[in-house]
Amino acid sequence: MRIVIIGAPGSGKSTLAARLAQALELPCESLDTLNFNRKAGRIQVAGYEQRVARAKGLADESQWLCEGNYLGWVDPLFERASMIVHLQGSLLLSLRRVLWRHTVLSVRGTNPYPNWVRLVRFCYYIVMQHLNRLEPYTELDVPLGPASTLRELAPHAHKVLRVAAALPTAAQVSLIRQRLGGLVAD
Repeated sequence: MRIVIIGAPGSGKSTLAARLAQALELPCESLDTLNFNRKAGRIQVAGYEQRVARAKGLADESQWLCEGNYLGWVDPLFERASMIVHLQGSLLLSLRRVLWRHTVLSVRGTNPYPNWVRLVRFCYYIVMQHLNRLEPYTELDVPLGPASTLRELAPHAHKVLRVAAALPTAAQVSLIRQRLGGLVAD
C-alpha cells in the first residue's frame, strides 16, 4: 500500500501521517527530507532532478506513506500511490495551527525554528499560498496553491480522497480506512 498525504501548512498532514502510519503499519516519510539537503547545519532546497530521483526511489518501495506540501517533482509518488489524501482547510485554520504549534514548541524549548521573524515570514508564505500567489523554486517546479493542487491532482482523481482538515484526526483515520475498504483489515 502506498499513500500520499498533501495539504497546506497547518492542515494536519504530519499528525495524520503519524497516526495513519501506525494504524496501517506503514513506514512514514516526510517529503521535506526529499526536498532539502542538510549539510553542516544549513538547509538548502535540493535541485529539481535530485528531488525527482528521490521521489522515484521512494515510489519504487513496496509500501509507504508520505506527507508534504509539494507539487511537480512528487508526480512519481502520485502515480504509484494507492490513495492520495488531500487535506483541505481554511487560511484561518492553517494560521491558527501554525501559530499554536510555534508557541507550544517555543514554551517547551523544543522549537527548531524559535525565531519570531521566521514565523512572520512563514505566515506570509501561508497567506500567499492560499491566494495562489507563490512563485515556484525553479522554472521546473509547480507553484503551490489551491488552484495548482487541484490541477496537479486531476489526472489522479480516481484515487484522491478530499478530507476536511478541521475533522479530528481519529475521524480522518476512520474515513481513510473506510475508503481503503478491503485493502485493510480492522
